[in-house]
Amino acid sequence: MRIGLLSCSFAPEVTGIGPYSSELAQALAERGHDVRVVTTFPFYPTWVPSVPRGTILYRHERYGRVRVTRCRIYVPRKPNSFKRVCHELSWLFAAPPVVLRQMKSVDVWVVGSPAFGSAVLRSCLARLFRSRAHLHIQDVVPDVALESGQMAHPWVRHCAAFAARWTYRGYRSCSVLSDGMERALRRYIHADWKGRIFLAPNWSRNLADVDKTALPEELKERSYVLFSGSFGRKQELSTLVEAASILEKRGGPLIVVVGDGPGRELIRAAKTNLVWLGLATDRTYSALVRNALAGLVTLVPGMSNSVVPSKLVGYLAAGRPVVVAADSSSEAARIVTAEKCGIAIAPGRPDLLANAVMQLRDDLRGRESMSVSGRAFVQLHLAKAPIVDRIEQALGRLVGLERMTDS
Repeated sequence: MRIGLLSCSFAPEVTGIGPYSSELAQALAERGHDVRVVTTFPFYPTWVPSVPRGTILYRHERYGRVRVTRCRIYVPRKPNSFKRVCHELSWLFAAPPVVLRQMKSVDVWVVGSPAFGSAVLRSCLARLFRSRAHLHIQDVVPDVALESGQMAHPWVRHCAAFAARWTYRGYRSCSVLSDGMERALRRYIHADWKGRIFLAPNWSRNLADVDKTALPEELKERSYVLFSGSFGRKQELSTLVEAASILEKRGGPLIVVVGDGPGRELIRAAKTNLVWLGLATDRTYSALVRNALAGLVTLVPGMSNSVVPSKLVGYLAAGRPVVVAADSSSEAARIVTAEKCGIAIAPGRPDLLANAVMQLRDDLRGRESMSVSGRAFVQLHLAKAPIVDRIEQALGRLVGLERMTDS
């Protein structure tokens, strides 16, 4: 098949959905498909775009076996609700000229959402030109914005829900990361969509085979827990800072933070028992995960089915127990509770987070049991090849159904 991938995030971004978009494109290309990507210049999680000098609007390049067209868009240095809307709109206006030029040379499209602008664009084109498109949902929009408090006014929520219904109903098939995300999605789509939504969770990514020598010098002889990822509004960063202070008073492990984003000032201001390393190389990140006492997931209260943190998969794949500070209805809390691979606590409670970290530090047998359970869950449910199989088969069905209709 000739496959187009429309995603606002792509390599060389190292966090968020960028790594999964690029690995999906490469995996499909390795299976013999002709894959073309329409994306932006890398900007996440720092929200600082990396645009080569001399670039005006677009740039064409190769990434492995994939042809990539990058679009220059507006990227706010300090995103808020209004600036994020402008960011999405700029992507919505920048991508169409590229997508329209490739309409005749692409059999089927895979659309990664977020960004929501990608989903809106392909939904419009699907209606206008009957083009084939599959939507892969990493976050259910607008639920993420609602749950993180970015949409306070009722009329804004009403408009967002209307836009979501119109957009999602323009697709013939969708994949989601979890059962909870599917339930959230079904509020916006037709009731008769049986068989058109399937699970395609973020797979476990390979970690480099490194030892403690790859750790930063200040961590080689220290016990620590790890928080990795972006510093967005979904993350409860203040809980990390306060828990670090409690752990210092109790002689507990360090909290090591890897990542970047709009919340960097809060992390940077922490003065006790917290080490921020910024963005790490693959080698350093692998060493940090493999040698951590545990991984941390902290979500703001109210964040439930609309998001599944990719960092959770990385921790479990490395055999690390996980402390999840989130609502009990969230997918992350459900996984660690059901699979017995970590500890779930209420969000916004730094005292409970510190207690959980101390519990894991003092319970070697419990940590080992959680590690085994986490690895088993990943091997059974989150292997890469079967997940790519499902997306490939969905694209094949779209192409086959259209050809039978045309004949």
